[in-house]
Amino acid sequence: MKKIILSIFTCLLIVVLPYAQTYTPPKADSIFKSNNWKETIKAYTWLIENGKAPRPGVAWYRIAVAYYSINDFTSAIPAFKRSIGFSNNPTTMYNLACAFNRAGLK
Repeated sequence: MKKIILSIFTCLLIVVLPYAQTYTPPKADSIFKSNNWKETIKAYTWLIENGKAPRPGVAWYRIAVAYYSINDFTSAIPAFKRSIGFSNNPTTMYNLACAFNRAGLK
């Protein structure tokens, strides 16, 4: 019985693992620089969730920029706020204010 369960588990891993998306910081940076915004969000979110983002503040900023670039201002706002939590960068604060304005919030 144990051999059957182990065999099934092994088969599932072989089938599922090739489709599991993993990212590295250089790969995420490349995606960001190519302006692939939806994939940028996935990449940096994955890095943050898996503790692989070497600079989480930058990762949050790039997630915010990606949301902003696809006109999802309400999603950009919390990402900009998270980035500011790591660094009080004036540019990030300005972009946060712009996101509030574009979302029609004050």
